[in-house]
Amino acid sequence: MKSAVFISIIALLSFASCQTKKIQFSPEIQAKYNLSDDRLMQVQFYTSDIIVLSKNKGSGNIDVQGGKIITQDTKDCEEVKIKKGTRCVLERIISPNQFLVSFELGDGKLLVFGSLSNEKNG
Repeated sequence: MKSAVFISIIALLSFASCQTKKIQFSPEIQAKYNLSDDRLMQVQFYTSDIIVLSKNKGSGNIDVQGGKIITQDTKDCEEVKIKKGTRCVLERIISPNQFLVSFELGDGKLLVFGSLSNEKNG
């Protein structure tokens, strides 16, 4: 019995040591690992936080507070929430500041993420 417990502990420790650490992607990481655009499209990405996409179909009041869009009339508001840790794949790099990302399989199931500015911190 003791040997079965010992073997279970060893197996658990060996599996735990094989886990990969997720790191935040940045241009510095791309340069450090010499990742070409083609190689980036082979990487499994994960969302680092919740992503909320909302569409206001009504004519309610809209305000921006603290970087968030606040709507007063929420009865005509649609929201899609993508959970933290959701897998996604880079489908195409549109520009240095814009990426086409897929969260599920299928034609046309893509979202564009990025900045409209060409500035590095814009």
